Amino acid sequence: MRKSLTAFAAAAALVLTALPSLAAGAPTTRGGAIKILTNPRLLAHYLELSADQVTQQKALLTALQNTVRPLREARPALCATAESAIETAPADAATVGDAFIALYDNKQAAKDAAHTFDTDFSAILTAEQLTKYNALKQLAAIEDDTYFSIVGPCPKPQNN
Repeated sequence: MRKSLTAFAAAAALVLTALPSLAAGAPTTRGGAIKILTNPRLLAHYLELSADQVTQQKALLTALQNTVRPLREARPALCATAESAIETAPADAATVGDAFIALYDNKQAAKDAAHTFDTDFSAILTAEQLTKYNALKQLAAIEDDTYFSIVGPCPKPQNN
């Protein structure tokens, strides 16, 4: 009887500590965290940003978008060049290497821009907001490059 009462008390304490974050709309899944992180309005609401912080967030997002847009637009041509370099018979190692280095550099430039945004955005947050923001990023596992890429994958080659 005493063991079951102790187990019940422990379970109740666990539930009660989780309730505030659930009540505050904290995401419980990776998809929920990604949804908040990729929607500026949801993120502002979730972090309870002040009007000044929202203004700063918008400026940072504009800078990120202006940096990443040309990288995204260049990606299909870079992918096509890499694909073409591989398919050329005989393939020239230097040409293939250059094509893939250009593709890598494109993706790295986008990741660098995202990192700059993250650093600058984190700097405008209060300690409490930063804790919530970091928890979101951890839940979303945005460092997992195979899932979350700011420039996206190469388009599939079209069969002519």
